[in-house]
Amino acid sequence: MDIEEFLVPVAYSLTEDLSMGHRWSIGANCHFGIPSNPEPDAVFLVFVANEQEFDQQETAFEKLRRNFYSLSHSNWSLPLYDLGTIVAKEDPEYLKFAAFSVAREIQKYEGKLIVVGGAHSLTYQLYLALQGSMKSVCTVDYRIDLNIDSPVDEERFISDMILNSDHPLLDYVNLGSQAPFRYKEESDILEQMNFEEIRLGRLIDDITLAEPYIREVDIFSVDVKALQQSSFPDSDHSSPNGLNAREICQIMKYAGNSWQLTQTHIAGVKDFSHPVAEQLTSEMLWYYLEAMNNRQQDGELQVYHVQFDDEEIVFYKSVRSGKWWVETIVDGMQKKIPCSHMDYHKSLQGELPDRWLKFFKKFY
Repeated sequence: MDIEEFLVPVAYSLTEDLSMGHRWSIGANCHFGIPSNPEPDAVFLVFVANEQEFDQQETAFEKLRRNFYSLSHSNWSLPLYDLGTIVAKEDPEYLKFAAFSVAREIQKYEGKLIVVGGAHSLTYQLYLALQGSMKSVCTVDYRIDLNIDSPVDEERFISDMILNSDHPLLDYVNLGSQAPFRYKEESDILEQMNFEEIRLGRLIDDITLAEPYIREVDIFSVDVKALQQSSFPDSDHSSPNGLNAREICQIMKYAGNSWQLTQTHIAGVKDFSHPVAEQLTSEMLWYYLEAMNNRQQDGELQVYHVQFDDEEIVFYKSVRSGKWWVETIVDGMQKKIPCSHMDYHKSLQGELPDRWLKFFKKFY
């Protein structure tokens, strides 16, 4: 499919300015437009704007692009392509089809897609575009969008994923949910499905809790409404509580370190009326790409055996990265599930790891 029909290219005047910037900046080392024969593992950046507010949003995205592309290119080796902007028409189905089509085409390139803008529910189209079944999804949101009865896509798209029998969901976790906006019934559904949520308080206490949940997901999606207002003043959800700038950038680094992740969505960014929001979005992208360009294979694994009364659980630790896994056996097949050092420590105290239990319950 020719995806060019869905994309408004970056203005030539802007690409000229960026290419003439500092030679070690991102802009001077980025490609603009749709490539005919992209390199393997290339990264593709796409923005989303509303037709009614296109002039305003395109101006905002130009500001964001100038900000982001002025940042250091560091030692990046993965090619980066800015494909342009998808403009949402009056018909909401147009944007869904456009996002789905672009995501499906990027898969053919075997590339990584980053979508900036649009509602959080647009993540569902990225999910549908993934080939194969039994995919894993991680969202960062102040609430869980599981309202099955809602006519609003953004309030129910997680339930759409769960109920889609043609695209079975293997694993789902939400990071940063806040108690005042968290309905017990939604948490009960996650519990029944053996899916998970990490509450905001736990993340603030220890941000490293997020890493194992992100390590092997296929789709990672951040709604900027999960950020506190002082860190992201342009959010539609004005709350004094939420993740701060340092925490979300650390989470973006964890996502960039994932070898399995193919689709990333930063939802809810719009007009950047406040420079802090524009700067933070740029830095979120930078930390994500910085981590992606510096990923390392985990190498040699140390093996640890923990004996319970009627069960032996095997843990693995990477000598190089310090990451941990716990082993499960499903239908005779070995599966290593990402976990933390704390999971291993708790098992020594006689406590079965939560991630091990939830994964096991999905099949038995």
